[in-house]
Order: sequence, then structure tokens, then C-alpha cells
Amino acid sequence: MNTIFRNFFSILDKKNKKIFLILSILSIFGAVLEMIGVGILIPIVVLITEPSALEISKKIKFLEGYDNFDILNLVSIFLLFFFIVKCFFITILYKKIFYWIGDFACQCSTKVFRNNITQNYPFFFKINSADIIQSLTRNITLLGERILQPIMIIIVEGSVVIFLAIFLLFFNLKATIAVIISTFLFGLFFIKFVKQKLIKGGEEIQKFDALRIKKIQESLGSIKEIKLTSLEDKVIDEYFNFAKVLRNSQAKHDFLLQTPKIIIELAIVFFFVGFIVLSINNNILSTSIITTLSAFAFATFKITPAINRILLATQRLYNTKKSLEILTKDLQLNTPKSIKTIVNSSKVEFENINLKNIKFNYTEKSEPLFKNYSLNINKGEILGITGKSGSGKTTLIDLVIGLLKPTEGEIFINGSSDLDMEIRKKIISYVPQDVYIFDNSIKNNISLSSKINNDMLMKSSEVALVNDFLQNQNCNFETFVGEQGILLSGGQKQRLGIARALYRNPQVLILDEATNALDEETETKFFENLKNFNENITVILVSHRRKTLEFTTRVLKL
Repeated sequence: MNTIFRNFFSILDKKNKKIFLILSILSIFGAVLEMIGVGILIPIVVLITEPSALEISKKIKFLEGYDNFDILNLVSIFLLFFFIVKCFFITILYKKIFYWIGDFACQCSTKVFRNNITQNYPFFFKINSADIIQSLTRNITLLGERILQPIMIIIVEGSVVIFLAIFLLFFNLKATIAVIISTFLFGLFFIKFVKQKLIKGGEEIQKFDALRIKKIQESLGSIKEIKLTSLEDKVIDEYFNFAKVLRNSQAKHDFLLQTPKIIIELAIVFFFVGFIVLSINNNILSTSIITTLSAFAFATFKITPAINRILLATQRLYNTKKSLEILTKDLQLNTPKSIKTIVNSSKVEFENINLKNIKFNYTEKSEPLFKNYSLNINKGEILGITGKSGSGKTTLIDLVIGLLKPTEGEIFINGSSDLDMEIRKKIISYVPQDVYIFDNSIKNNISLSSKINNDMLMKSSEVALVNDFLQNQNCNFETFVGEQGILLSGGQKQRLGIARALYRNPQVLILDEATNALDEETETKFFENLKNFNENITVILVSHRRKTLEFTTRVLKL
């Protein structure tokens, strides 16, 4: 439990620690109100069960002249007023707690997303996207429902139990101590009994939920191959196996959460029945006994659900221990010191790119793809790059762009090896072979912005021949293209990707096999349009096709 609370407090920033402290103090005050609420019920019982108490109460100065009925009315009105105030305070308190939990979960979700999305490019070689998705979905949901809520429940309900226990000590010291010790031993035994089961169950849920997400991603990503090879039954069986283990673990967890309530209710019934039977058999069922019994009954009405909620909260914390550990690591993930720099790239005029004696390998143990390698690319040049699969074509592009850093050597742009990455982004546009298409309009897929430069939209669309297929298919820039551009052909997706790159008006355009889905006529027309678009543009063209390489000024074979 110490580890859980330590991890919890480590993810709270200064502002949220302050809010947490304030809510905790207010929760304690709410518990005091609960204690007072139980306490003021006792006089009502005394006044009803002991008529002589009404006569005694008349001796109180401000009650002089009131008859028994008036006194009961006054006490009832005061009782009603107090409970209205108490309930209003508790309602506002819970509203503040749950809104804070939601707000903090939102902050954590955004921070986890930011911490992952701003990592350097090599980071994504080592991580499975299913793990990121799980952190941003299930783990964030658990942060609110099974970490923050249980912790606040322990504080709120724990305060209620403590103050009501103090209240009961004044009525019957021995009975209260006996109940406290019995409850403590039961809680300790129960938590010890289920602790490891909950931790293990939580780890199973975490593991198989990640595998389930991974299987969904793999199946949707390879749906064409699954259809062509009749693998539907196989992937369905695999998904079912993951889902079955996940649901069994969840069912076991939910069952364990319900058992304390049943046992506690049974124990309380035994206590009251035993207390009443012993009192009757020993002929000691006096007014004081009834008052004490009433005090215990009213307090138990509050304590029983409170203890049950505390045990439930404790179990949930143990169950989500693994998720909290993973989430803590994600929230504390180091990000690059500078992910955005304010620069004036309009004054940067591209001249050349120079790779000088570079060496690169993905890991220390892997063979280097480049060793003592040099290359110079000049302004206005159309450089073709070709080679066998695995020869390093895409890696070379990633080095030029700045997504990868050379293991040795330096890369100069305009003679500078430390040119800001933000400036590179302004002067270089990149089009991959598989263009990512958003489930949005054609216009927004090109601009990637809510602020549209209509002039550049039309120019880039004309160069990339987007206008051609818009006319042929009788659609327009507002037409939605579906998830991952499912309503478009491969060539149409590539044209959208090229238009997206040109929309930024780059000085260097990198086409990483970005025209291989275009027919020869369309490809030829595109390169003619590109020359008219910007005769000084530098193009780096990666391709296996001999016909495509004919558009270049020189070809580099890797």
C-alpha cells in the first residue's frame, strides 16, 4: 500500500497536491458533521422513550413556557435544518471531488500523450502502439475510477468511521473497543487474504487487455490479407482467448469486491441480535440500554457502508497497482528539452545539404548501415536514390530530415550542423510511400489546419493532380474520405500526400517512393507541374522504378 500511495503522490504536481489537501480537510469537516448528525439523533430518542426528559428540558431557559409538543417540534425543526445543511455540504464536497478527479485524469491523459508524441523518432522503434493506447485509455480510466476515487473514499469514509467511533466511545467504551478491534482484525485478515489475488488479477487484466488491443490493431491493419487467406476463424479464436482470460480475471475481481459487504452486514446483525437477547435475558433492557443501542444503530447506519466502501477502495487500489506503476512511468517519461522553438524561417534560403563522414547503426550491436559516408545535395537538384530493400534508403532520408542522428560524423544544412529542427521542418517537406489519411475532408487532409490558405490549397492540388480526380469522381474539397482514406485509391492517397507536402511551400521536397502508385502518364504530368510550381525546388526522390528515375538530374545507388 505504501508503494501505491508513493506512486500516487509522485504524479501530483504542486497545484493538485494543494487541491488534494483542501479536499481532504473538507472531507474531515464533513465527517465531523456526520458525527454531529448521529449525536443529535440521540436526544430525539431520549425525548420519545423517556417522557421525564421533556420535563427536565423545560428547565432550560430558552425552552421555558413551551409544552412537550412544542419542544419536540423545535427539536425536529433544528434536526431537519441541520441535516439540510449537512447534506448540502456533502453534495458540494462530492461534486468538487469528482470534478477534480475528472480534471486531473484529463491532465494526466494529455501529459501521457504529450510525453509519448514528443519523443524522438527512435523511441517509437522500441515501443508497441498497443501499450500507448492502453495507457491513454484503460490506465487513465483506472486512474480516475480505481485510484483517485478509492483514495478519496478512504479519506472521506475513513474520517467518518474515526469520528463516529470516537462518538461511540462516550456511550459504551468497552463495546466500542470490542467492535473496533473485531472490525480491524476482520479488515486486516480480509485484505491479507485477497491482497495477492487482487495484485495478480490486476496484472492479468493489464497484460491481456494489452494483448486484446494489439490483436484488434493487427487484425484491422491486415484485413485484406485475412480475407484473402481465410484467417477470420483463427484471429477470432485468438481474440476470444484473450477476451475470455480478461473477463474471467475481471469477474473474479468484481466478486472479491462484493464479499466484504455481505460479511459485514451479517456480523452487524449478529451483534445487534446478540446484544438485545443478552439484555432481555439479563433483564437489563433499560432506557440507557435503549439509548446506547440507538446510538450504535444510528452510527452503524453510517459506519457499515463506510467500512464496506473502504474495503472496496483498498481492494481496487491493490488491483490497479500494476496499472499505476505503468502510468507513473509514462507520466515521468523524459521528453526532449525543446520540442518547439520560435524561429524566423522565412529568412532561411536553402543552399545545400552535406553529409560528412557519417556512421549510423540502430543499436550498438547491429551492423552499421552507413560507415564514413559522405554526400552533397545542392539547391535545385533532383536527386534520385535507388537500391535493394534494406540498403538504407529510408534511413538516409530520416538522417537528412533530422529524425535520426548519425552515430558518428555530421550533417550540414547551409554549412551549419546545428540548424534548428523547426527550421528544417519549414524548408523540408516529406511524402512517404504510405500516406496517412485522416477521416476528414480532402481540404483538411491537405492543409492539416483549421486556417486554410485557399491560394496554396488550389496551387498544391493542381500540381499534385488532385483536381483531376475531384472532377472525374464528381466530388469537391469538402468531401470526406473515410477512415485511413478507405474511399480513395492508392494513387489518390499519394496525390493527397504530395499536395499536403506542397501546401507548405517547401524548398526541399522528399518523395520516399511516393509516386509508385501513380500511372506513368500521371507521374510525368506531376513532375512537369512541379517544375512550373517552383523551378528552384530541390527534390530527393527514392524509387525502384527506372522510369521514375529518368526525371532526376543524378541517381545515387545504395
